[in-house]
Amino acid sequence: MQRDFEAPHEDHFIQLTEEIVNHSARTGGTFLHTSRTRPSHVPDVNVPAHLRDKYSQKTNDMTAEVLKNLEFLGIEYLIPIGGDDTLSYAVELHHKGVKIIAIPKTMDNDVPGTDYCIGFSTCITRIIT
Repeated sequence: MQRDFEAPHEDHFIQLTEEIVNHSARTGGTFLHTSRTRPSHVPDVNVPAHLRDKYSQKTNDMTAEVLKNLEFLGIEYLIPIGGDDTLSYAVELHHKGVKIIAIPKTMDNDVPGTDYCIGFSTCITRIIT
């Protein structure tokens, strides 16, 4: 996504309404079309075309672009939901000044100090059905 205030961006993000969230909460999995790509380790073949001049290494740290996009979108807090990889990158963003509210999610149900993890229920109900 290029950061152009004049360009339409409806294809790149959605406003999460109560109706959308309530419906999707019953389906499991992601409806946000998120990616397992770690922005601090983007292979050159995955760099968007408009950024290839700036990021031309075999592996690229595109955290600066993430920070610019969060600012452009007016996101004041980021709520990453995920496992080790997702939350360790959230720590990197936190160290760069992003306000983070981290939610652990794992189908393994192995987060210390918790009785139950997001993701475990989905895993069990999908296996049983």
